[in-house]
Amino acid sequence: MEESVAVTGYHLDHDFSIREGFDNGIAPYVIGHWCNLYLCEAKKNIQKSAASLQSKELLLWNFERGLKLNGYYWL
Repeated sequence: MEESVAVTGYHLDHDFSIREGFDNGIAPYVIGHWCNLYLCEAKKNIQKSAASLQSKELLLWNFERGLKLNGYYWL
């Protein structure tokens, strides 16, 4: 069976890519956190491929900030 990717509409994508997260040893729960997700046009997401739109440092800062905003003060 051949896989197909929707090229119209929108995709939920990662600012810091799954691939770069794996390569950098970042926990899956950080990569999948809402602070690392956004909606983008399907065509742009396909063109972007596995590129990241933010740095590792910004991802981790946003993740920590997101936890604190939601009442997790143990960081």
